[in-house]
Amino acid sequence: MVEKISWKHDNSTVAGGKALADLVLADGTKVAGATIASVDNAVTTNYNSGVVEVLTAEGADDYTNNNAYYNRIFTYSVNADGSYDLLSIATPRM
Repeated sequence: MVEKISWKHDNSTVAGGKALADLVLADGTKVAGATIASVDNAVTTNYNSGVVEVLTAEGADDYTNNNAYYNRIFTYSVNADGSYDLLSIATPRM
């Protein structure tokens, strides 16, 4: 589960940043500040303004605008560089 995700600007990539997330894994382990490399097989990118309502691997600068990531269940894999690839599998009913 993604507790919080936002785009952090820097000069590490051509796009100028990366998606960072606080995750809760299935066993309850919390991972803070995980780099999210991809979501549903799409490389993460920045979404500068507005609210992310559809899960498209875009991340807004402000975590409160990333509604599409919350209240979902993901599987994940960890890449050699420690970044995570997320694959959405369900949106729980509230």
